[in-house]
Amino acid sequence: MSSPLPTASAPDDDLLQIFHDRPYSRFSLPAPFTVGSTSTPLHIPTLQPCILPEQKKKVLAIREGESANVVSEVQAHLREDPYEFLRQLGHWATGTSWRGFNSYVGQRIFYETYSEEQISFLLKSEAVNRRIDTLVEQRGGGKEERRKLKREAEMMMRGVVPTMDSVPSLRAFGATVNNILVRLYDQGIHISPTEFLAFRKAAIKAQDARQSLLVVPCHKSHIDYLTISFLFFRLSLALPHIVAGDNLNLPVVGKVLKNCGAMFIRRSFGEDTLYSTIVQEYVELLLEQGHNIECFIEGTRSRTGKLLPPKLGILKYVLDALVKGRASDVWIAPISVQYDKIIETESYVNELLGNPKEKESLWGLVTNTRILQLKNGRIDVRFNEPFSLRLFVEDQLRRRSSEPDSPDRIDVSELMRED
Repeated sequence: MSSPLPTASAPDDDLLQIFHDRPYSRFSLPAPFTVGSTSTPLHIPTLQPCILPEQKKKVLAIREGESANVVSEVQAHLREDPYEFLRQLGHWATGTSWRGFNSYVGQRIFYETYSEEQISFLLKSEAVNRRIDTLVEQRGGGKEERRKLKREAEMMMRGVVPTMDSVPSLRAFGATVNNILVRLYDQGIHISPTEFLAFRKAAIKAQDARQSLLVVPCHKSHIDYLTISFLFFRLSLALPHIVAGDNLNLPVVGKVLKNCGAMFIRRSFGEDTLYSTIVQEYVELLLEQGHNIECFIEGTRSRTGKLLPPKLGILKYVLDALVKGRASDVWIAPISVQYDKIIETESYVNELLGNPKEKESLWGLVTNTRILQLKNGRIDVRFNEPFSLRLFVEDQLRRRSSEPDSPDRIDVSELMRED
């Protein structure tokens, strides 16, 4: 079941609803209205929303191509403006406006039984059970061995599947990340509204067709995880399931990230065929259901600022799901995240000078009081319009198959072949 589609509105309405912190909608009063001992319908004409002068200026600036700071109205600091900070904290607690996350573009997530339903689907999966049967046969075991492998499989699933079961947990995460980001980057998070509206239009199209966005950001900092998830929350898009290394699955912070979409997987699967089958089946299940996935295809953070060659593991699973017909299409959604200053700059410089890599964690970085006191400028996020993976593959097959002697020619049978 998906969330309700946004109602059609004028472009200016879209801009105000997305980028203004206050609720912006038409108002009506439920009837009937009780007066004394009688119930008398009270008819009040629909009220037109009042567009304030500063809102008009904002829309005009956006239409002229200026960037929009999506946290301009939620940047209060406790020491500088305690009243405004507490007011905003109250909005987070009550779920005011976009913070309620009750109307977003994408398939339904964040309900009480979500993660258990996903695990149940995986336990009943034909691919997983076939792999368990193969392992039982290889080990020469019987029913007890099968039960043991089933328990192991369930433990692996609980390690991979995010526990996206609670909107209050999401709001707590959003409030924390909002405070961290506006302290680290005092000049805000800027996006191009026209780019985002095109991105959102593609997300609505994907939702209608029950298809997924595969979000592929560049990877320069641990802050990338927080920035993308916060933007999807702030701009009312279904949060993606984030493919993350299990090195981030730390006590406390790992659970928080897992509650908000992190799917922790091993960096290397080795010879563990059961684990690789579970991960592939889960990715294909998400694509079949039309859930969004976020994948840092560079595999690690770039130390130089240049893009790294892609790691194709997860992309292979996505392509397999498309070729098998489990997903009718997948929309590739590139996102660029640029920082005036990266908070890991010092450690990157040390690594490039040949010093041993220091062990660091996301939690250690964002809770370092020295780092939080720095003024790191702003974050700029650019949204590329998502494109159809199916159409891209079909175009490549058509183009290369027309050149039979080309070394780049793709054999469809190779795409269909399973490992």
